[in-house]
Amino acid sequence: MKFVLHWETRRGAGGRGNLQDIQDLLTIFGNWEGFGDAVQITEWVVTLTDTGNGWLVCTTDDADELMRQIAKFTPWLTFTLTPVQDVQRGAQLAGESAGWVGQQLG
Repeated sequence: MKFVLHWETRRGAGGRGNLQDIQDLLTIFGNWEGFGDAVQITEWVVTLTDTGNGWLVCTTDDADELMRQIAKFTPWLTFTLTPVQDVQRGAQLAGESAGWVGQQLG
């Protein structure tokens, strides 16, 4: 299954506290061994205006491993994990659904 993972840095401390949080996050990220073979990443980007926000597009059949790795960063980041589908397949399924609804109402 394909997922889009969006993250934002947690805010709430003053400037010095936020700076320490960023330093701690970078230390943890530098020691992190990644997702391993269970999660295939196709894109991993951050915004140009605020590197505390970003997106990761990945494919996996092991949602447990994806969540296990995400959880390691929850002291610093908030996440939104959304299952997605390629637009061509999504359009096809929407068309099939519209056809079914039309038959029911017809």
